[in-house]
Amino acid sequence: MRQVHEVPLKVELPAADTSEPAIRELGRQLQHPWIVDRADEIVAAIARLDRVRTRLEPVRDVVCHTDMHGLNLLLDDAGEVAAILDWENAVIGPREYDVWVGADGNELAAFLDEYGARDLDLDHLEFALLARGLRDLAARVLSNTDRPGVDTWGFDRIARLDTDLEVFRPYCA
Repeated sequence: MRQVHEVPLKVELPAADTSEPAIRELGRQLQHPWIVDRADEIVAAIARLDRVRTRLEPVRDVVCHTDMHGLNLLLDDAGEVAAILDWENAVIGPREYDVWVGADGNELAAFLDEYGARDLDLDHLEFALLARGLRDLAARVLSNTDRPGVDTWGFDRIARLDTDLEVFRPYCA
């Protein structure tokens, strides 16, 4: 990931967009049977996302894959990354929009040490983590697919937001 982030910005990709239309649509679908009993949690998370968005300050932009996890990596026989798949959502944006993925593993601090994180932006991380949980929740609810993923990739990810941010905090400027 660090090597991708060090690539000079000579590629043509869209800029990161914080408007999050899928999350807006999720907010209009609070009566969906998969989420109606937890609609207050979604409303609170969307409100928090909106508050965080107002605090975002410009940071260094990089090439962001936005979904760089193990299923999108091909490894060679030596265990080295041979290819990175699934680039359709790549953007030019804050590296925090990629680094959040470390929170999905069991070794976040080790991931951040290996990445060389020392000056991440906590507000951009909060936005990225919260938006990812809401976006994954929205994708499942709006398409009526993967009911278990609503909890695993949506509610559970949102519930551990503050715990994850505490791990990230020492790596922030």
